[in-house]
Amino acid sequence: MQSVGGVYTTQQSSKVIPTKLRGLYSLEESTIIHRMKKQDAIKLAGSAIKLAKILGITKGAVSHWGDDVPVGRVYQLRFIKPEWFKDKK
Repeated sequence: MQSVGGVYTTQQSSKVIPTKLRGLYSLEESTIIHRMKKQDAIKLAGSAIKLAKILGITKGAVSHWGDDVPVGRVYQLRFIKPEWFKDKK
């Protein structure tokens, strides 16, 4: 991973990664990301608009998801909102 002007890029691709998301790329490969239902994410955020703001996307993008949150967005939410993923015992 290389820092270029405050953003990070992976060596495998030229995709630019915002600095606040660079921790996502330090997750171990063995990290298991479970599926998350879109409705559960919306409930946790408070609304689809609030979920979109948390992720830095539009409400329209959220509405285009199927029943599940896309895996990449689940990784992003794990980093931004880790409290949403705490085990409840």
